Amino acid sequence: MDEEKRLTLELALEERLSSDLGALTVRPYSYFREAAMQQIAERPGSVGLLLSFARVAATLVVAALFALAAAVVLLNLREPSPAASPTPIPASSPTPTASASSTATASPTPTVTPTATTSSPAASPGAASAEDLADALKVALENSDYASLADLVSRAGWTAGSYQAEGTPRMSPQETVDFLRARAKDGRLNVTVESRPLLPHETYQPLGDLYVRSIWRDFGTVAEQNVDLVLRNDGGRWFWSGALFRAPR
Repeated sequence: MDEEKRLTLELALEERLSSDLGALTVRPYSYFREAAMQQIAERPGSVGLLLSFARVAATLVVAALFALAAAVVLLNLREPSPAASPTPIPASSPTPTASASSTATASPTPTVTPTATTSSPAASPGAASAEDLADALKVALENSDYASLADLVSRAGWTAGSYQAEGTPRMSPQETVDFLRARAKDGRLNVTVESRPLLPHETYQPLGDLYVRSIWRDFGTVAEQNVDLVLRNDGGRWFWSGALFRAPR
């Protein structure tokens, strides 16, 4: 009679657990503990009590596992899928509009007028006037500035003459500089130029329009001599066109 009652209770318990698990209803652990304690209390005998306790314990373990699985399933069903969650769209900040009553006014942007950038032309050789040429010759000769002298030499050719003697062939600016440097003592010219007055050209001088006087020292084999510096107008620009060494005074 006791065995039948025990089996009946176990079947009823298993049916209830199966029904609960089928409906995914998770009962609390205290429910199963109370049911097991009730069954143990109703069974007499130490052997029957031990067997009943073992079976109830196994039943509780199985029930707990099923309950845990059911809880996991329920949690998975309730948690929203990351893919299904909508992506939040950041709210665009409102574009500030200028208020008519606003006291702050935007500072006007200065208008930049593009200017034509032209590279400065290279300095033209020669001088703009006879006076400018005489002044430039004075500075260049007295300072042995051969680079400046080359810019002042006539592009038509420079001639070195001597009074009542035949002059040299026409030389280019670089040949003129080489001619002067080779005859100057230690490569340095010792010249004093009288840039004024500008005197009219003489027939015995190299080709030109005007001339100024100068004194050269230690040039070639002559300790000191008078030299006429001939100036020539060539196409609106003035150039040094020649020198008459041992000029009369």
